[in-house]
Amino acid sequence: MRVILIIMSFKDIIKSDAINTILNQDEVAEAITYTPLDQDAKTIKAIVVREPIEPGSEDQGRILQKQAEIHIANDADEGVSSVNISGDMVSFPVRTGEDAVDWAVIKIVKKDLGLWQLKVQR
Repeated sequence: MRVILIIMSFKDIIKSDAINTILNQDEVAEAITYTPLDQDAKTIKAIVVREPIEPGSEDQGRILQKQAEIHIANDADEGVSSVNISGDMVSFPVRTGEDAVDWAVIKIVKKDLGLWQLKVQR
């Protein structure tokens, strides 16, 4: 019997851990809808960090804006491979168990080999 050994690169391990461990829906991740600019929407897994209301900038008339952060896979199939902060939209509930609402992607907070960390705003 011949045994074939498959060795994953460090980059592959990071991406696999992000998709299969960090974004595990049996733990803390949830399903959201991600709609890239000028593309079809798709359902992906995300960790959603819901934040309290923060004051908007002067350009927004200082109204209070609802913001959150999401962590999604840096992967074309399981997440997204690029982000357009002037047009990408996501949809998820303000509070768990409620109906989903639309959020605009407003900032790339961080990106690594496995995950995107994005700031979103309603």
